[in-house]
Amino acid sequence: MKDRWLLQFHEDLEACIAHIIDEAKSTWPSACRLGNVDVSPVMLRYLWHKSLCKRPSVFNSYTCRQAIKEVEKKLSSLIGFKAVSVTNPESDNWNWHTYLEGQENKILVFVTSSRILDNFRPLINALEEEFILLTTTPIPEQFNIPDNVTVVRLRMPKAKLFHNAELEQALPWFYNFANAIGWFIEILRPKLLICMDGCQSEYRLAAAFCNEKHIPSICLQSGWPSYLHTGFRDLPYTYFFTWGDKFNPLWEEYNRHTRFIATGYMNEVTSKGDHSAITFFLQAPVYLNTETYLDRICNLIQTTAIYYPNIPILVREHPEYRGKTKQLANVIQYHNVHIVNNDKLSEVYARTKVVISHFSSVLMEGLIYGCIPLVFNPTPGFSYSPDIEEESLGLISNNEEEFFTKLSYCLFQIPSEELTQWFKASGKKAVRHAIKIIHNILSKYDEKHSICTRQKRQ
Repeated sequence: MKDRWLLQFHEDLEACIAHIIDEAKSTWPSACRLGNVDVSPVMLRYLWHKSLCKRPSVFNSYTCRQAIKEVEKKLSSLIGFKAVSVTNPESDNWNWHTYLEGQENKILVFVTSSRILDNFRPLINALEEEFILLTTTPIPEQFNIPDNVTVVRLRMPKAKLFHNAELEQALPWFYNFANAIGWFIEILRPKLLICMDGCQSEYRLAAAFCNEKHIPSICLQSGWPSYLHTGFRDLPYTYFFTWGDKFNPLWEEYNRHTRFIATGYMNEVTSKGDHSAITFFLQAPVYLNTETYLDRICNLIQTTAIYYPNIPILVREHPEYRGKTKQLANVIQYHNVHIVNNDKLSEVYARTKVVISHFSSVLMEGLIYGCIPLVFNPTPGFSYSPDIEEESLGLISNNEEEFFTKLSYCLFQIPSEELTQWFKASGKKAVRHAIKIIHNILSKYDEKHSICTRQKRQ
């Protein structure tokens, strides 16, 4: 079992946090409630992600046990629910109802980052009905928002829709954001929520409040994590649109209450390019990665540059960890190594023959652009999923010797053309699939809504 301490720590951390939350709820039944919504499933994932920084740098039974104890001690004091002390609502000078007047009963597209916004572009441009684009991030002027879109910036209102003084004191950001998204859903009463990626607490909270009001929600696949960690388990969305049918059972393993529907990869795909480069996609030292593993892959880059001096070696850092990879200073001294952080991802794929990473989405995404994936997986106890060797999609290496043997094969491998089960469609065709299913979901919602309205009148 000692080889699995990194993965075991993740499981033990989730169990520890779940136990603390259950104790809080047994002591005070309203500990994790905001209105009629039990937010404890979202709290679990929020606290798990925040607590990952406590994981030890060296993994063994003792260091992992001590790290879990530290998390337990901190959270036990943090979530010390004792009593409810409801205060009077604060006044809010902003007239929310006037601000959002006339925007009720529309589709609500929710975006929290510029990366997600850019990935949403094909669907935003294709939706014909009027809808709300609720965003926590500014919209770039060059984005060209269509006329049928009303952009609303999510603000934190002073007045609170929900009151939970202990939760407000223990987890202020979580409490305030839950109130903010709760306000918007209460006032807008959307007929459908659409978001993307789905592991973030913001989207999970939005879906939880929609579920309470029987409002359907859709999450769109934007990547493939390989390791379905706590953030991607027990997803709260009604539907999840995937790239292809073969992804569905992989998602379903940890998500039994969501319906997974293959619609395709919505970005336009071109394989035009020389496909001559070896491209390393670096990942932050979280989840399955560590600083030690990051050092090893940076050493791989240097050795690859020496082995293949006539092949361009491209390096792209993780967008949330740029400028923090200290080892890159040693990498860029080689004439054939190029940092491509700011290049369009599609253009990087067009230049790439072999995609190399630990467990990144790019290993699967690159397939549709004509790239060969090569996994470098130094994490003991972890197996890349899906097994791309068994699926004849690419190769997997667990150490440096294996890596260079398999890299030489990848450089001569022909990209798989049988990808329809992994990618149902791409570009406009995939968007059309998604739009058709969205219309079917809306028609069912409208039918139920009209029945409920008639019953209330009677």
